[in-house]
Amino acid sequence: MGMTQSSNGDNLQEGLIERRQMVSFEMDDKSLISVADSWIAEAKTLHDTFKRKQDKNEDYFLGNQLDDKKMSKYKARIVLNKIWQSLETVIPRATKKLPAPMVSLPAQEDPAKEVDFRKYTDELEDIILSLAMSLNLPVKLKEFLRFSQLFYLGVLKYGYDEREGIWVENIRPQRILVPPYLPYDYVIEYHENSIKELIRLFPGKKEEIKKMFFSSGNSGINIGTRVGYYEVTIPEFKFWKVNELLLDKVANPHFDFKEGKNNHWKNPEIDYIFSDLWQLGKNVYSQTTLVDQVISLQDGINKRKRQISDNADKANGILVGYGTGDVTKKEVAAIEAARERPDGAVWLRDAAQGSVQHFSGQLLQPYVFEDMQHTINEIDNIFGTHSTTRGEKTPGEETFGGRQLLKESDQERIDELTQMLERVTEKLYNAFAQMIKIHFTKDEYIAQLGEDGTSVQLKIQKDVVKEGVSIKVRQGSTLTKDKATLSAEAIQLWQFKAIDPVTLFERIGDPHPYKTAERLYLWTVQPEILFKKVSAELKDITKSDRQEEVLNAISQAEIENRAIMQGMNVPPYEGANEQHMAAHQDYFGSEEFMSLPKEIRLKAAMHLESELKIIKGGLEKRKEKEGGGMNIKEMLDMRSGK
Repeated sequence: MGMTQSSNGDNLQEGLIERRQMVSFEMDDKSLISVADSWIAEAKTLHDTFKRKQDKNEDYFLGNQLDDKKMSKYKARIVLNKIWQSLETVIPRATKKLPAPMVSLPAQEDPAKEVDFRKYTDELEDIILSLAMSLNLPVKLKEFLRFSQLFYLGVLKYGYDEREGIWVENIRPQRILVPPYLPYDYVIEYHENSIKELIRLFPGKKEEIKKMFFSSGNSGINIGTRVGYYEVTIPEFKFWKVNELLLDKVANPHFDFKEGKNNHWKNPEIDYIFSDLWQLGKNVYSQTTLVDQVISLQDGINKRKRQISDNADKANGILVGYGTGDVTKKEVAAIEAARERPDGAVWLRDAAQGSVQHFSGQLLQPYVFEDMQHTINEIDNIFGTHSTTRGEKTPGEETFGGRQLLKESDQERIDELTQMLERVTEKLYNAFAQMIKIHFTKDEYIAQLGEDGTSVQLKIQKDVVKEGVSIKVRQGSTLTKDKATLSAEAIQLWQFKAIDPVTLFERIGDPHPYKTAERLYLWTVQPEILFKKVSAELKDITKSDRQEEVLNAISQAEIENRAIMQGMNVPPYEGANEQHMAAHQDYFGSEEFMSLPKEIRLKAAMHLESELKIIKGGLEKRKEKEGGGMNIKEMLDMRSGK
């Protein structure tokens, strides 16, 4: 098959560009092998171009960034690996939340016959998420994103096995061949196996495999010898080849070509899913990545770091011994060795004073340190990994508001990676639905985490994927919001009674939201069970509305304390009372509160002052009515033990 070099369309070549043979399942073995060989040759140039860059990126990620051949014997070999630090900061944030599926069915033509399908859509969404969790998809997405940034391509492969069920795995991009243009029409994967395993996988070609590798010209080969072969995939079918031998070919195993209604997909699809960032319309590879952008900056950091270390080594200067002063080379070496010991002393028998002189080293100019810090900051700018995102704090460098702005700016950069993962996961969720329809011949069960945190078995039926169902990823479901923002939204919803207590405690960061919500319920309904010691005091409260007011005030104070701890501006509670203030006072006197930054403690004081003004009038009126009682200061002093 004659071929010309593939074009990406930028050259605007009119007329014949490339001769290509149509591929079909009915082609004979020789023709399929010929097509595969031409595709391998076509894709190999692109593969090899990126392979060189992939190898370099992988070395830098692992910290192998220095060329020993170019390094002097006594020079520092320090590597400050910002590439590893930055990438491993970005990946957990970008993959923090698994993309949430959103299932919908087509609307009815007759509005009068519209049916509420929410129970069905919720069920299918639960099935898809449970499948994803059972396949450990969050971890695999981390590896997928890591590969995409190091190797310019992330590759997920999926399939179905009668024993294992649905499976998903990452493929190293170095083992993948793709055409040098878009859209791609084939994917070729390279495999290595022993001859024994090859015969097991393709028993129908046992004799041909033996003949190929155990011929008289191949001495010393046994069934444990490893061989390489290719898996060639197009949407309609796939086949495997080794040299000039076609090992097998199968129609797309995940598509029913006879009964179109049995499919979730409209057309057969290749069982590989690729990353799709920064392709620039050329091919499936990213034309650049975050790692690619900072390679030269990493070299600059290492250079400056080595210069600083080498200069520090020379800070003590050097000794010069003058032969005319009767000092031998051996004695000068002894003096130098003594300088490195805290109790070093040397005695020279015949040397005169001045025979050995010390020359001090010179300090580096400040711009060397400034340049290194500037380069480090530039990598943080590119990755979106400033100190706030890494969880670090530079004393006196930023205000609380400034850190929030930096964190939001970083998140916008990371969101681009997250949105790419949403697109990839949407394709995978639809592949799950397709494989359920094609491969599930009986009811299957999968573990699901229930709302109360316990595990339950979820039944998956073949017909759970209905005709016309649409599966998307809920837009923004994986975008990580700042904890302070989530907490503020949750508190506002709670005040409007638009959120349940479990969700509230989840969003404000409680590690045990169900337990806390249960305690809140007991505190509201039967507080004597939760705190038996105060049951006598609670019995004195005869009015139910007064009891509810007290309990709500205490609960609200606990919620406000958590929000204040995160540095948020919490509005004063209009229902503040003595118990509400006491709950604040207990927390504000704790060691945890006293360890918070000064800005947060100042906000807490302003919040307390605002609520004191709210309750001041009510307390004074009660004092006048009852003819006595404590003032605000006395009440707070009593609660604090003064």
